[in-house]
Amino acid sequence: MNPSATKKVELILAIDAGTQSIRAALIDLKGAIRDLVKTPIEPCFSERPGWAEQRPEYYWEMLCKTCRQLFAQSREPKESIQCVTLTTQRGTMINVDRNGKPLRPAIVWLDQRKADVRNFIPSLVRPFLKALNYLNLAEGVVQDCEANWIRQ
Repeated sequence: MNPSATKKVELILAIDAGTQSIRAALIDLKGAIRDLVKTPIEPCFSERPGWAEQRPEYYWEMLCKTCRQLFAQSREPKESIQCVTLTTQRGTMINVDRNGKPLRPAIVWLDQRKADVRNFIPSLVRPFLKALNYLNLAEGVVQDCEANWIRQ
């Protein structure tokens, strides 16, 4: 009997939660894709111009749906999965309470709202930042931080 014929295949469950779809793949250790499922998603909704949000639960629901479909169609046993990798869209922010429950819709990376910088950088610090040529950088960081917008 050939010993390699009975050798258990080791797989990686690779999940990619992108802007337009969630993909789940079973990949062997040589990099070959054994199975793949791609589920289109609604990237965001917008209650106001420039806003881009999504229900956090929606991401979880679609991830579960995608993985269930992958496992249903695959001939590979789940026990073959040795590890899980996850990549996601950049800079999407989900505020949660101490129990992990979402507090508000996720702010998707496409969101364009900006925080007002006037009350964030103390007036005594501004001249020093300007002299060092860092004032614009500091203001940009403050404006783009979703937590600052939420705080306001």
